[in-house]
Amino acid sequence: MNKVLGLDSFTASAILKEMLEEGLVKRSVKRVGGSPLYYLKGQEERMREMVLKSLNPIERKVVEEVRSKGFLFQEELSPQARYVINELRDVLIPLRARVKGEERVLWKFYKVPNEEIERRLKRGEMKEEVVRERREVVKKEEKRVDVEEKLREFGEIIGKEVVKRGEIRYSLVTRGPLRQKYIVIFKKKSKISDVDLNNAYAESVRLKTPVILISKGKLTKKAKALLKEVRNLVHFIEL
Repeated sequence: MNKVLGLDSFTASAILKEMLEEGLVKRSVKRVGGSPLYYLKGQEERMREMVLKSLNPIERKVVEEVRSKGFLFQEELSPQARYVINELRDVLIPLRARVKGEERVLWKFYKVPNEEIERRLKRGEMKEEVVRERREVVKKEEKRVDVEEKLREFGEIIGKEVVKRGEIRYSLVTRGPLRQKYIVIFKKKSKISDVDLNNAYAESVRLKTPVILISKGKLTKKAKALLKEVRNLVHFIEL
């Protein structure tokens, strides 16, 4: 602007600030070439095109992931994505949605209509209700699950230790030419917390061996979020 109008930077900045305050121009969240983009109403698409072209590889990967799926919930984002996503609000729009009575934050690609998201969320809730009902019926009919029988589906048990009441540790080796060793921790709990996952992760790092956490309990909300971050070393199996 200062080059076009022949103004110095200080004067140009003052004029832009005044125009912003009066709502005559808008400003991008993302900085391109070290400065935000200023644009008029109706130029949003042009601004977004310029923002998309300026993305670094990490930012582009986050945008492509959200664009391919339409939207993602906040807890589905990787730690790296959470770090950069607030700078991508020109093309990825944050929304709050109530899902099964719980308020959750999601990020949508700007071209995805809100009506489509509402339809998909409602369809997902209905599907989950059907699945839950089916599980209720199966639960009543199923017999007691044998932990060791379940583990034998994955490989050969080569060690077993009762750590304490309600917790058993196994050493497991998968079958086949590439025999991978795992530490398996069975916990008799109704809920598996983020603390349980953190302990499993610490054990995996200490022993330099991946850990499988197995339980009839369900993951808490924090545990679900943490599992996405440690899934390279810790796996969870719900019986």
